[in-house]
Amino acid sequence: LIDQASIFAARAVFQEAPGYIVKTLLKLKSAKAPLPARAAGMFIAPFMKTPGAIMRQGFEWSPAGFIMRRARGEMGTGRVQSQAQGRALLGSVALLPIAWLAASSRLTGAPPDDPGEREEFYAQGKLANAVRIGNYWVRYVLFQPFSVPMAAVASAFATFKDSEQDEGAAQEAFASAVAGAGASLLDQSFLVGLGTFIDAVNEPQRYAGQWLSLFAQGLVPLSGMMRNVTQATDATFRKPQAVGESVQAILPGQSKTLMPRRGRFGEAAVRPGPWWQRGFIVPEVSRAVDDELTTTLAAIGYRPTVARPELRFRGKPVELNREQQDVLIEAVGREKKWMIERVVGRDDFEPRPDEVKLKMLEDAASDASAAVRTRAIRAVARQTPLRLDQLLSGPVWRGLQQDREAVFGEERAERVAR
Repeated sequence: LIDQASIFAARAVFQEAPGYIVKTLLKLKSAKAPLPARAAGMFIAPFMKTPGAIMRQGFEWSPAGFIMRRARGEMGTGRVQSQAQGRALLGSVALLPIAWLAASSRLTGAPPDDPGEREEFYAQGKLANAVRIGNYWVRYVLFQPFSVPMAAVASAFATFKDSEQDEGAAQEAFASAVAGAGASLLDQSFLVGLGTFIDAVNEPQRYAGQWLSLFAQGLVPLSGMMRNVTQATDATFRKPQAVGESVQAILPGQSKTLMPRRGRFGEAAVRPGPWWQRGFIVPEVSRAVDDELTTTLAAIGYRPTVARPELRFRGKPVELNREQQDVLIEAVGREKKWMIERVVGRDDFEPRPDEVKLKMLEDAASDASAAVRTRAIRAVARQTPLRLDQLLSGPVWRGLQQDREAVFGEERAERVAR
């Protein structure tokens, strides 16, 4: 009985004896292995046992469980085999509601790679590897052992839905399911560093700096607690540059001095929920966004992205500092949103075909961007600072001021504007 309890306890925390694949990889540490393999084995060994157990248990609770060693009786017959077959059966049955969630757009995997689709994903309040429950998106990465098949189904369905839905698409969906399961595994909080390291090896120009920043943050004493407190006290996502600012981004009180990340309409990206939820509650929860503008743009397929902080004056690029870039991004985004809202609100907009609507929205966004950049170039020519009150049109600036007064009060809103 004690032995059975020990085995159950080890499985509950994913510390059971590793399987064949993990054991083979752990042999890379042996003295008989080549030096490069041994060095690699020493690095990856601490990350192998728990992730391998999570992945293995996830497959055990799926149709794949029927062909695994326990279900075939290779690790003992009787109770061990029956339990393994029962897990596979229950997991297979659970795939039915999981598939329904994916088919009804209530299940997400990894966020899209395309910038426009990614902006739309987060604008709708979605989270990576999450399930929609009522009006909220709840991350399921801690819902073991079902998080692995949930991520696999979500990734496969998203790939198949956006394809031509033929035999080739089915094969791509299967590959996406396998990749989604692996991505879900690397989405665990204790494996974020490993996932970023793998990205840095594959695409060093894009991810090397991110991995170095995470590594530097890990050297800060009590970095995990520091990060939680910072997220509780500062709701805004920050955009640090270089290692120094990355460390500053997890320090309470210091993160607010960094530039904010901005969304597609120039708004600062913020974490959802009150302070105690942002800093100390797991799993992460986000309220779904179903307002008219968001749903209309998604239905038409118009996916604006964050404005590029670039200006050209007399055919030459204008060098902008980070504060000026932030002001330009915010101004273009807010002006673009106002123009798009005007187009969507027109009486003759709804009856038109989607391709005509898309062209109208693209033209409106282009006009808004051109107007803001023209005002910015005038400010640069006059050698005056770039400010929102100079870059935005009158109606947009007045609307922004009214929003600030509603949140901060009139006196503080004036200080914010300055």
